[in-house]
Amino acid sequence: MPNKFDFAKLTNIEELSFNKSLRSFYEQGLSATIRENIQNALDAGQQNPEPTVVTITVDQIEQTEIPGMAQLKKHIEVLRSGNHYGSEAVKHIQNSLKRSIIPIMTIEDENTTGLTGADVESKETNGNNTYYAYAYQRGMHPEDKNLEHEKTRGGSHGIGKIANNAASDINLMFFANCDEQGIQHLGGNIQLIEHTLENQSYRSTGYFTIMRNGKHIPFKNTQTHPHFKKETRGLKNIIPFFRNEYYELSNLNVEIIKDVIDNFFWAILERNLEVKFKIKDEDLVYLNDNTIFDFVKDSKYYPTDIAELKTNFTPLYLQTLKEVESEELIVKSINDVYKFELFFNYDERISKGRVALLRNIGMKIEDFGATGVKSRPFNGVLIGGLKEDNYLKTLENESHTAISKDHINDPNENRNATRFINNLNKEIRARVMKEIERNTPTDGAIDTGDLFYHADITFNKGLSENTSKHALSTGELRKQIKEKEKRASREDKGGQQENNNNEKPRRSRKPRIVKPSDEMDSTEEIYIPTDYVNRVVTQNYEVIWIDLSWINQSFDFSTCNLKMNVIDGIGTEHSNQLDFTENFVNVTDYNITKAYKFDKYIIRDIAVRDQKVALKIKIRETYNKTLKFSYKLEVTNDLR
Repeated sequence: MPNKFDFAKLTNIEELSFNKSLRSFYEQGLSATIRENIQNALDAGQQNPEPTVVTITVDQIEQTEIPGMAQLKKHIEVLRSGNHYGSEAVKHIQNSLKRSIIPIMTIEDENTTGLTGADVESKETNGNNTYYAYAYQRGMHPEDKNLEHEKTRGGSHGIGKIANNAASDINLMFFANCDEQGIQHLGGNIQLIEHTLENQSYRSTGYFTIMRNGKHIPFKNTQTHPHFKKETRGLKNIIPFFRNEYYELSNLNVEIIKDVIDNFFWAILERNLEVKFKIKDEDLVYLNDNTIFDFVKDSKYYPTDIAELKTNFTPLYLQTLKEVESEELIVKSINDVYKFELFFNYDERISKGRVALLRNIGMKIEDFGATGVKSRPFNGVLIGGLKEDNYLKTLENESHTAISKDHINDPNENRNATRFINNLNKEIRARVMKEIERNTPTDGAIDTGDLFYHADITFNKGLSENTSKHALSTGELRKQIKEKEKRASREDKGGQQENNNNEKPRRSRKPRIVKPSDEMDSTEEIYIPTDYVNRVVTQNYEVIWIDLSWINQSFDFSTCNLKMNVIDGIGTEHSNQLDFTENFVNVTDYNITKAYKFDKYIIRDIAVRDQKVALKIKIRETYNKTLKFSYKLEVTNDLR
């Protein structure tokens, strides 16, 4: 029986575009492919007491070693697309065939069940024939008869296997399977577009199989090349034409190892997963619960300074799991109550607060950023029991990278999911604010007398300069104005340039202009030195007084906008970090009843009176009162 691909015949072509999931997984990068394969391996190994072992290999191979390649070339050469994206993809696939030596990736699992039912000529996919579902169907997730086991399995949408096609320059993948009886089969598929070859139209997907009486019959694995063989129970996914852009990465081994740790650190720590890497000419590398911290502490893989962990939080998650005990976090939906284990760590060195949402198989769903506390110094890991895990599974998107309500069509379930996600945000935010209050004591723990006294005399001074005093006389109210002491002019001093104390007179200065604003050509930003800003924070309000008298008189403006940039513990300035809409209730003028509009990062059209800005801001409970700021004004005056 010749090894070839079967393309279903069509009477005419209707679809001239590629499977949309290909583009989706390709845009997620190599991480999506690794994630899908290891998740499937963990699913297949859960009932084995031994850890699931996965071996990831990247190598090169002769194109002629690929089964069915001569036949595939004929189908690829006739491809024509009906749109720009498709035409570019077709050109890329056709050009890839010109290489005689091609990259290849294999992902092989051990201590797993592998696929079952390859020798059963039945299309049943109720858990008895996982081979048929994996090899020939999209959107099919065969459910395990063991309901408790099914709840914890990672897969749910049944499209993840196309991630392997997306990692190939010609959308080609194979899989070698060895079942419980030691019977070995080789399957695969290629994702093209509908096309015509020798006056016959064909469907877009070609399967590495033979059709008999309308049924797919898998090939027995008779391949001799080691990359296509699988002789122990389990599954090996094979990706020929491994994308050249991945293969040529100078740090490919680092990226692959990080992808595994980032997504499956919990499974590794729980001793449910071990991974071996053989990347190009590198030595064999072992990743398990004993070595994972060695990778995390290595600057080749992750920053070693906590303050630098702003996009990848894996070292923080491992630190949290290592240093703290779990606590209970209860999250309610409309219909139910879910109890999670929360590992929570508060550390002032952390610049971005995230919580790792985990599934029971040991896979991270996402770095969850709770609304209102994304820039707070904390880190957390959240994992639930079977009930919680099963519900999170229903909220996952197709790529298992986030929880969402958007894919839920039932109105009641959509509302239920919305309530759950909103309450998850609320409970995490409350836990963070509780820790902030604990680490920032108030209500007598700090003597604020000097602070408020200083604020009082500052504001009184400002008020005294802008208002007149009134005194009661006999039977009438009269205005009393204190005369200012007159200073001698330069002429009266006889041209002396210095005062009696030999001090130079204070000059007005030009403002430090930071940059033109992106919003309009006539708007510019002025940095305000902290010496000219007074700030007072109470239980419900923050008051800001900005003195602009130091600015040269030629810089005259009656209104301005205000930006407040966060200053971290080491003095680094961060723009667009504090969302005003999440932290402020309203902003008003301190001296008069006037409300100011504000958006996420700017307070707009603030009145400037007597070269002063005075704001009274009502703050929300979630506002971090310990933050330090730099201040920039946006003005529309011609400052040149």
